[in-house]
Amino acid sequence: MKELIKKNYVTLVTSGYVCSLLTFVAMLQENDLSNAGKIGIVSIGAIAMLVLTLAISLVVDGKVCWQSLVACLVGCATVYAAVALGVLFNILSV
Repeated sequence: MKELIKKNYVTLVTSGYVCSLLTFVAMLQENDLSNAGKIGIVSIGAIAMLVLTLAISLVVDGKVCWQSLVACLVGCATVYAAVALGVLFNILSV
């Protein structure tokens, strides 16, 4: 795991950042989301980042680099965790 993070650090950080930006834009567009919808809308950014990472991997290397796809998933998972934590805090505050 340490080697995966060291090798694909840029992919991990960039995918988390872009996924969070796309999630933020999608949440601003949809104002009446349920709690499950708020967590599920992160999938828009996650799918976009997976496709982008796959395309970059194919163009640059000419083959699919599974380690960069795993790093992308880990980066997007942090956004899922952050949104789920926000939903939990919202439920607890009511």
